[in-house]
Amino acid sequence: MRRRATLMLLAIVMALPWWVGDARPAAAAERCFAETGQCIGGRFLDYWDAHGGLAINGYPLTGEQVEQLEDGKQYTVQWFERVRLEYHPENPAPNDVLLGQFGRAIRAADPPTGPQPGRRFFSETGHAMGGDFLAYWERNGGLPQFGFPISAELVETLGGKPYTVQYTERARFELHPEHAAPSNVLLGQFGRQILDSQPTPAGCGPLPAPLTGGQTYSDPRGRFTAQFPHGWSARTEADGNVSVVAASGAGVTLAVADAPGRQIDEYKDQILGQVQEPVATNGRFELLCVARLRVGQYPAYRLRFIHNRTDTPDGRPVPEEIDRIFFLANGRSFNANGFLEPDDDAARGQIEAVAASIVPK
Repeated sequence: MRRRATLMLLAIVMALPWWVGDARPAAAAERCFAETGQCIGGRFLDYWDAHGGLAINGYPLTGEQVEQLEDGKQYTVQWFERVRLEYHPENPAPNDVLLGQFGRAIRAADPPTGPQPGRRFFSETGHAMGGDFLAYWERNGGLPQFGFPISAELVETLGGKPYTVQYTERARFELHPEHAAPSNVLLGQFGRQILDSQPTPAGCGPLPAPLTGGQTYSDPRGRFTAQFPHGWSARTEADGNVSVVAASGAGVTLAVADAPGRQIDEYKDQILGQVQEPVATNGRFELLCVARLRVGQYPAYRLRFIHNRTDTPDGRPVPEEIDRIFFLANGRSFNANGFLEPDDDAARGQIEAVAASIVPK
C-alpha cells in the first residue's frame, strides 16, 4: 500500500504545470517524412531548416531519443542520414543545438600536412582545403556545420568506384565528377553507417493501438475519456485525475492540467530537465529513453525512466519504472503516468494502450 501511495503522489506531482512563466518563442511545427517514417519537430526542425535541410542533413533516421555522448553525459539527440543533432540545454539558443562529430567517429585525424599554395590552411588541425570542397564548405555552413578538415584530399573506393574525398570533423566531402557543379560535391551518409554499426538500444518505441473492449473512464469534468482493462480498479482523485491500477500494483494515473499557449517541446524540455536532476524528490531518477510520437492526432512525447525509491522499510533503494506519455490539446496537458516493475512487460503494454486510448474533449 505504501508503494502504491508513493507512486500515485509521484505521478500526480509530475503532472503539475511546471512551465508557468516560460517565455521562450514557439518552436516550429512537426514535419514527417514517408521516406523513413520519421518526424522532426521543435528546435531540431528549426536547425534542420536553417542549416541546409534535406540536402545537407538528410532524412531523419530516428525520432528524438536520449543517448550518452562522448562527454559521458546524457542528451536528447536525433539521427539523420548525414548528421546527429544534439540538444544542449546548457547553451543559450541558437547554440543549444549542436552536431555530432561524425568525421572523427569514422576516421581518426591524419597527421598535419601544412599549408598548401592556393588552399585555405587551418592551423587548428594542420590541414588545408581548396577547390570545390572549400567552395562547398563555405557555401553551406562552414565551421559550425562541418568543423575543421582532419585529412588532406585522398582517394577512396565508394560503392565500387574511386572518388576523391576529404574528411572534416563532422562530414566527408565526396567529389562526384559525374554531376555538374555545384552538385558534384556530396556528403557521406555517416548517420546510416554509424547507426547501423551500433547495438540497438531499448527505445521508447511507438504506442500500440488504443485499448478497446475494456472499461470506459469518463472524466467528471468532461475533459477526456479513456479505456482501461477489465479487472483494473479506478479511483478519481480530488483534483479530477484518475488512477487505474491492476491487482499487481502496476497502473497509470491520467492527469490533466491547464496549459494555455504552451508548446509540446517546451513542456518536454522542462520535464526532461527535472527528471535529469541528480537528486529528485523521494529518490534518484535514471532516464531510459525519450521518444517523439503521436496519441491519435496529437504530437506527443514519451519518457521512460527508473525511479529508485528510498521509502522502503530498510532504506534500500528499490527500482520502479515510470512510463510517462503526454501531449497538449485544447489548451490543456494530458499525461498518462504509468508505474510498474522494470521487468513487467505485460503491464507496460497495457499502460501504453491506455495512454493511446485517451480522447480529449
